[in-house]
Amino acid sequence: MTRIFGVVRRLAWLVIAIAIVLVAAGSGLLAVLTMRGLPTTNGTLAIDGLERGARVTRDASGIAMISAETSHDLFLAQGYVHAQDRMWQMEVWRHISAGRLSELFG
Repeated sequence: MTRIFGVVRRLAWLVIAIAIVLVAAGSGLLAVLTMRGLPTTNGTLAIDGLERGARVTRDASGIAMISAETSHDLFLAQGYVHAQDRMWQMEVWRHISAGRLSELFG
């Protein structure tokens, strides 16, 4: 009788360990899927078409402030930042229109 309880106890611990691993893997997958639509806010990026360059800084709330020497560079940077900020929305709408929203949210 004691041997059966020992086997059941080991089996219960195994099930608990597998559940913990599955929850951790699911959380990691959700984080990766959610974060890939967020804009990159650090570093330097070279964009074809810029004449003299533009500088994009963000305040603590993530609001972009763009400075450029030419209006062409300003509007190009503004379009890039706008598309970057809307990437998550565009990704969700793409999945909605294809009927595959469950790929993102399960």
